[in-house]
Amino acid sequence: MYIKLINPKSHGLAAYDNNGSSLQTLNYLVHEAKREKEDLGIFFNQDSDGLKPERVQQDIDSNVKGLTANASKFYSLIISPSADELTHIKNDEQLLKAYTRQVMELYAQNFNLKGGERLASKDLVWAATIHQDRNYRGTDKEVLAGEAKVGDKRP
Repeated sequence: MYIKLINPKSHGLAAYDNNGSSLQTLNYLVHEAKREKEDLGIFFNQDSDGLKPERVQQDIDSNVKGLTANASKFYSLIISPSADELTHIKNDEQLLKAYTRQVMELYAQNFNLKGGERLASKDLVWAATIHQDRNYRGTDKEVLAGEAKVGDKRP
């Protein structure tokens, strides 16, 4: 399992810019998902499936309590199971969603409020989507080595 917290300063300045609206990040995620599905209710959170990008943007962008003008408004996480892990769960989308919900619960518990109270996933504003396929980009080492072409699906 590969889990990564995206640093927008070094990982896709445009797609993951987190200082303003979440629109640019959501547009990127929707664009990637459109290759796989026509339905745009591709997002889910701790208690709902089938969320539309507009709802996710509203939820994230209106969650500004206590943030300064220059503060990061959101963070992007990548949760990427290995091919073996996907085979083990038979690539079951519901199991991937359940796993993501568990990861977000554990993630939330790492934050403490004043008085020592711990956060839970329900205290965070978050949404996720599942991308089944990834494609090679021009900067990937396989493309640069001539072993793959831009746009080819990754294994």
